[in-house]
Amino acid sequence: RCYIRAKPYQPMLSKYPLSDPTNHLQHFQASWFQQFPGWLEYSPTVDATFFLPCYVFSCKQNNRFGADAFTVKGFQNWKKVNGSHLNSLRSLVSLFDATCSVLESIIFDKTARSQCGDADAALNMLTSFEFIFNLHLMRDILGITDDLCQALQRKSQDIVNAINLVSSTKALIKRLREFGWDDHFQNVKSFCEHHDINILDMSACYIAGRGRYRPQDHHVDVEHHYRIDVFTTAIDSQLQELNNIFNETTVTTQVQFWHLDLCFGP
Repeated sequence: RCYIRAKPYQPMLSKYPLSDPTNHLQHFQASWFQQFPGWLEYSPTVDATFFLPCYVFSCKQNNRFGADAFTVKGFQNWKKVNGSHLNSLRSLVSLFDATCSVLESIIFDKTARSQCGDADAALNMLTSFEFIFNLHLMRDILGITDDLCQALQRKSQDIVNAINLVSSTKALIKRLREFGWDDHFQNVKSFCEHHDINILDMSACYIAGRGRYRPQDHHVDVEHHYRIDVFTTAIDSQLQELNNIFNETTVTTQVQFWHLDLCFGP
């Protein structure tokens, strides 16, 4: 119970280890903490990520290949981080009722008393407006960037198509930032209503949660917090990451090398 209430362990390091010294992009990104604030954990010791609810409740052994990713061994295939996270988020949305039912069965199971408190805390977290809001937001953001991530992993992808895909991905993310709030909030609201989750009063004064010290600004309402501090900040973080990786100098250099390769061949 204390472990869940303490929130995921998200250390901010100046540098994260390279999993492949030949590729400087293959390492953990601190910006992922902002994208997955409610469940993503990172262990500097093993250089891997863990899914908090699964890590806490993974008491049963599963011999299926890959079943211990995010729980025992952790996940560190940074090349596939987008697709893996997207699939996890989509699965949680589609299996939300089933997940809650499992936690409820643990809570009321007299033979699992040692896990009742943890299950109760996890259920409270999963059925909170904050978690549902972040869950849908991250699913939408990764849904936009997934095509780009999958394309960049294909060796047959030529540089011009990749650059065009980068541009279209940035445009879609910017569109989500500028025009996506209403649809996003309506989707979250509908999901909460369908699953009997309490919807916050968006006009109420926002008060930071426990364990998150920050000076209280009584002029900030709940809508401002979720729209600016969460929605816009998460999107800006993803957009900034794309801009850092695919900046003008990098793109120009890649195009020049591609043209040289066409002219002179292998």
